[in-house]
Amino acid sequence: MFTTGEILISALLFIGGVGVTIIGYFLSKTMEDLTKVQELANKTKGELDVLSNDHNLKDKFLNDKFERLNSSLDKLTDKIEELTAKIK
Repeated sequence: MFTTGEILISALLFIGGVGVTIIGYFLSKTMEDLTKVQELANKTKGELDVLSNDHNLKDKFLNDKFERLNSSLDKLTDKIEELTAKIK
């Protein structure tokens, strides 16, 4: 038959094996979740880069339009002043 020490060692090994298996399962699930989070972060970063680039292009376009509008307004003001001076 088995001695008490052998039974105790077998029980401890069994409990240890079950504990390692449980820890391995949860570690595996955590790593899967981490992989999903990394994929989502990369996708979100890509989308953010696209939106940032789009914003910068629109900002540049609007600034150019405002500069042209300001220039046209200055020319119009000068022309009005010329015509006002001619009328007097």
